[in-house]
Amino acid sequence: MAIAGLAALAPLVAWFALRQPESEKTPDTDISRGAANGMATETPAASATTGPIAPLATAMVEPPRAAIPVAPGRDETPDPPESVAPTTVRIGITNGRRGLAVKVDGRAALLPLQLPRDMQMHELLFETPNFRSERRRVRADRDQSIVLDNKPSFFVP
Repeated sequence: MAIAGLAALAPLVAWFALRQPESEKTPDTDISRGAANGMATETPAASATTGPIAPLATAMVEPPRAAIPVAPGRDETPDPPESVAPTTVRIGITNGRRGLAVKVDGRAALLPLQLPRDMQMHELLFETPNFRSERRRVRADRDQSIVLDNKPSFFVP
């Protein structure tokens, strides 16, 4: 059980050994970065001193990659993704005041306002305390920005 656990750690040990700076390497092991096929190599002096753990240092750092067959006549580069139009449009209010509430087709909505991109006309009702209500009709075909008039409402008893 213990040896099987050590065998599972072999790639990790070899990876750390490759990442070890030159100044910290011990003189009895020579793990080269340019070893053939990504294998870590060890000098005979180190294998004599480490005993049964010596195969851990010779484990593969990275498994060889299998060649992926490409169909003849096909380019290896994937096709670029098609640009997909968003399903919603955003209606921004550039000069909204504190307390601004909006209704879309008679139903309350949250700001920032998003409508489905359905190419239909929608009636927007903007209400702000101490200001006159404003109605706007917009077509939900693109992102838009609305500037409100913000006319004060004078209350005369």
